[in-house]
Amino acid sequence: MGSFFKLLRPHQWVKNMLIFVPLITAHQLFNPHIFRIALVSAVTFCGVSSALYIFNDILDRHSDRTHPVKRFRPIAAGTISIVAAASIAGVLFCAAMTGAFLYSNSLMGFLFLYAMVSASYSLFLKRLFLVDVFVLTGLYLLRLGVGFVVTGLAYSAWLLAFAVFFFLGLALLKRAIELREVVQAGEFVSRRGYRKVDFPVVSQFGMVSSCISSLVLVLYLNSDQMIRLYKHPIILWLVCPLVLFWTIRLWALMFRGEVNEDPVRFVIRDIPSYGVSIAIGAVLLGASF
Repeated sequence: MGSFFKLLRPHQWVKNMLIFVPLITAHQLFNPHIFRIALVSAVTFCGVSSALYIFNDILDRHSDRTHPVKRFRPIAAGTISIVAAASIAGVLFCAAMTGAFLYSNSLMGFLFLYAMVSASYSLFLKRLFLVDVFVLTGLYLLRLGVGFVVTGLAYSAWLLAFAVFFFLGLALLKRAIELREVVQAGEFVSRRGYRKVDFPVVSQFGMVSSCISSLVLVLYLNSDQMIRLYKHPIILWLVCPLVLFWTIRLWALMFRGEVNEDPVRFVIRDIPSYGVSIAIGAVLLGASF
């Protein structure tokens, strides 16, 4: 049973919570109808994403066996057979797509697009220099777009701009972690389309992108849309130093060698990250009442 859940990569499901961000920013999180739509969307995305992670693990099983961390994945370790893994992926994918079809045509369209891009990423896009990080950023933005479209909420250009730079920074951070390990091992190339000499460029542009996201966040918080939604909008400015602290700390820990895995997995187990999230939630509540 443990191998089964590990195969699904449930820690990656947290990415699908981006679907709820438009509800939070529009103060519609407690609207039963809209919340139900977002919940169904998130569940179907969890099913499809797990199916695609299994597909990726099947493709990468040989290279994963030589990786110090990924060799423990169920398929690479041999605890789950390829046939069983493919069967589980097929059931998950079909169930999620059927649920989306019965609920919303737009949701099914988003799921199909996500599946096509993710499959292309696993097959060849992840091996293309820099293309991979922009594809990852696009997959983050796609989840955010689902939250706007399926719920019918008005989108915010400032929020989307913030998300572009924020998630590009995270994608570059993920690649920087891998390149740091390549540099430390003295290898010439990574398993992607990168060389060890790319580490300074990837890390520098990742930090720049993260800082730009904070700048865009300032503009977003000062927009007319946010001013109308909050009773005390000036309090929202406290969000900016919190986000800056979180991103700078994450990059600093990467250079220290303390982030040795997918940033998402690290954040899920990082207590200070929870503290920052709680603080941001408190700021939003304070600005609302």
